[in-house]
Amino acid sequence: MWKRNHKLEEAIATLIQNQAAFVAEMRERNRELAELDREMAQLKRTSDERFARIEERFGRIESMLTALASLPDKVKEQIAFGFAALA
Repeated sequence: MWKRNHKLEEAIATLIQNQAAFVAEMRERNRELAELDREMAQLKRTSDERFARIEERFGRIESMLTALASLPDKVKEQIAFGFAALA
C-alpha cells in the first residue's frame, strides 16, 4: 500500500511541477503577446499618419492638375516647354 501511495505522490508532484512550468510558459507568452500588441498599435499609428500625409499630398496634386487642365493651351505649351528645358 505504501508503494502505491508513494507512486501517487510522485505523480502528483510531477503534475504540480508540470502545471507550474505550464503557467510560467503561459505568463511568458502573454507578456510576448502584449509586447506584440504594443508594437502593432505603434505601427498602425505610424502607417495611419503616413497615409494621411500621402492622401493630403495627392489632394494637392489633384488640385494642381485640375488648375493646369483649365489653363489655355498656349500656357500649357509654355509650361511643357519649361519642363523640357529642365530635363
